[in-house]
Amino acid sequence: MPRFRDGRVRCQAAQPREDQGHDPKLERAARRRSRLQTRAAEGPPRRALDLSIFRYLSDQNPAKRRQLVEQFISTLDKDVAVLAGAVGAGDLATTRRQAHLLLSQTALVAATPVATVAATIQEAARKGDIETPRSVLGSFEASVAGLKQSLLSALEKS
Repeated sequence: MPRFRDGRVRCQAAQPREDQGHDPKLERAARRRSRLQTRAAEGPPRRALDLSIFRYLSDQNPAKRRQLVEQFISTLDKDVAVLAGAVGAGDLATTRRQAHLLLSQTALVAATPVATVAATIQEAARKGDIETPRSVLGSFEASVAGLKQSLLSALEKS
C-alpha cells in the first residue's frame, strides 16, 4: 500500500481488478453510461416547431409574420447554398462558419433534427474532416426542405 513520507496511507483511485470480483457501484455507473450513450445515439426527442420568435417580432400581425417567415426561408435557402458550395469546394473554414450559422437559425425555431445535422457538419469541419459533411449534405438539404414545408404549414395553422 503506497504511503506518504509522513506515514499516512495514500488513497488510490477505485479501479476494478480481476481478482476483486464485481463492484456494484461501477456496474451501475457502466449501465447508466450505456443508457445515456444509447439515448444520445437515438438523437434528441422531436418536438413541434416554435414560431414564438416570429409572433414576437411581428407584434401579432399575421401579414408581418408571413413576411418574416418568408424572409427566414429565403435566408435559409441562401445559407444552405453557400454551405453546399463550401463543402463541394472543400473549404473547411467556410463550411464550419455556415454550419454554425445554420445551426443557430434552425435552433431558433426548435428544428432540432436539422440543427443536430448542422452541428455534426460544424464539428467535422472544425476537426478538419470534409468527408462527413459531404456524406450528410444530401440528407441535410432534404431536412431543410422538410423544415421549410413545416414552417409554411405551421404558419397557415397559426
